[in-house]
Amino acid sequence: KFYFHTYGGNAVSCAAGRAVLHVIQQHELQQRARQVGAALLSILEDLQTRHEVIGSVRGRGMMLAVELVKKRQTREPDPESMARLFENTRDCGLVASKSGAYRNVLRICPPLCMQMEDVPVFEEAINRSFEGL
Repeated sequence: KFYFHTYGGNAVSCAAGRAVLHVIQQHELQQRARQVGAALLSILEDLQTRHEVIGSVRGRGMMLAVELVKKRQTREPDPESMARLFENTRDCGLVASKSGAYRNVLRICPPLCMQMEDVPVFEEAINRSFEGL
């Protein structure tokens, strides 16, 4: 059997995809994502040392996650703290989402156009967000 997509081979879709790949390459967005993502991950790891509610921090490139737990020893999910943190991030101007089976993971996926100059703004906002817990 042969399976295909209705839009498979559509010339306009192919041109749009090619243009996107060109922009990614031209502006070195993959390299930037590695550099900026590493800086953001470092900030989140530092935050983990100061807040017992952070059970784990993980990420790759510009896709990052902070898991909230009631106690690090038991790693029991803490969706209540996550709900408060989510509101705090929104109030501080951060765009994030709740994720995970227990809705206790803050998922942060900034745009690829984020630059190192923007990192201090993120750091201030995420620190303020956790102060409210």
